[in-house]
Amino acid sequence: MTERVTLTIDKSVLEEIKIVAKSKGQSLSRTVSEALKAYLNEYRKKEAYKKLMRAIKENPLTDEQCTEALREIERMRMEMERW
Repeated sequence: MTERVTLTIDKSVLEEIKIVAKSKGQSLSRTVSEALKAYLNEYRKKEAYKKLMRAIKENPLTDEQCTEALREIERMRMEMERW
């Protein structure tokens, strides 16, 4: 589902987005949507990393917990790639 929104964007950023959209042969809306999805994906990854690092600092992990944490990170990474 999509929803129409109005944004205020710096002129230089808008011009660059237009260039990218044209080079990809897609609409400005689609290009902006894809860029926002990519940004949110990176934001989620960074926040998950920060959360993990805080948890590790507060509670050092055993080898078994490290192994389980790595499995969970891999599962999350694969899930995020589907977005």
